[in-house]
Amino acid sequence: MNPLARVSHQSIAYGIETTPGTPPAVAFRSLRVTGQSLDQGLGYRPASGWALQVAEQVLVDQEPGGGIAYEVAFGAPDDLWLAQLRAAAWVTGTTFTASDITLTSSGLSSVTTDFTTLGLAVGQYGRVGTYGTARIQAIRAHALTLDCLPLGWSAGASGTVHFVGADYLTNGTTATSFTLERVHAEVGGGVFDFSGMRPDHTVIAMRAGRRVQGATVFKGLSATRNTASLSTGAVLGPLGGEVMDAGASGGVVLYEAGVVTGMIQSAAFTLKSNLKAEKSAVSLGNAGFADGEGQGLFQFDAVFATTAGTALYDKYLAGTQTSLAALMRDSAGNAYVVSLPAVRLTACRVVATDLGREVRLRGAAHALVDSATGVMARIDRIAAGR
Repeated sequence: MNPLARVSHQSIAYGIETTPGTPPAVAFRSLRVTGQSLDQGLGYRPASGWALQVAEQVLVDQEPGGGIAYEVAFGAPDDLWLAQLRAAAWVTGTTFTASDITLTSSGLSSVTTDFTTLGLAVGQYGRVGTYGTARIQAIRAHALTLDCLPLGWSAGASGTVHFVGADYLTNGTTATSFTLERVHAEVGGGVFDFSGMRPDHTVIAMRAGRRVQGATVFKGLSATRNTASLSTGAVLGPLGGEVMDAGASGGVVLYEAGVVTGMIQSAAFTLKSNLKAEKSAVSLGNAGFADGEGQGLFQFDAVFATTAGTALYDKYLAGTQTSLAALMRDSAGNAYVVSLPAVRLTACRVVATDLGREVRLRGAAHALVDSATGVMARIDRIAAGR
């Protein structure tokens, strides 16, 4: 009997390409995937003519692409998110320990430590000792202005503080492409390779009591079926440890205008590249991609309340600019922060339909370019133990 391919036995791995569309001669890395829709994308059109009784189907195009879905675990999506933001590399954050630090209502102050010499950046997140994560708003010699302050911030406390600056990505102009390989081990020749794959858009979704979900949709240059893996050597195991969730582990904290928001039940960040396929008359399919305008979108569903609810709605009515960020952590202390430093609310609706249910506030905000940093979107990461 011929073996049947089982969904639970399929695997997906990737290699970062040096030349777009050419599978790299490297060991591929496995991805922990919960779903996929990768496809050859062959396009047929019917031929036409007076003498044709039955229209012939002619292959005219090929647009490989599709998406992969995954649960967010620290380290696992780093390459995908770098490519989505078109960043050149993760910028490595610096750390420092100083004994002359005082916590203030707006950040940190020092007696002799000069914050301007420590390699910190405005907009960067960092972990402040055992207090938690905060964002740098301004850097002066003896004052570090912070917002997105953690709960339990003890203004007035002084002594030694160990500050861990996050590694971070910001939107850029560097194109990164992948070869994605899907393997169905039970089937001979069940190896499908998709090359020249660039992320077109990525969604990072959070919902109360659920694991943090990610999904990235790609557009590619070519696709083939092979009898063996194109990986050079054995495929490496997946990165990432414990999956992050909006609940029991480290949890998710959402910030609006630098402070903790109200009771948001679900939220999703969408980052888009809006890639435009380039065609050639001498070859089938996509010859390359032109970068479109980058976009950032935040969608939310919250409880309508006096504090966060009405304040957000008033900003929607007035067209007031604000900022939005989500801090995601696992129980080990690893953290990501996904943020849109400047946004304008473009939709906001009060929903009151079901008896016995709380009134909801649902809306969306689109990213702008932040005037202070020149950034539309950023992702920060802080590893535990640094």
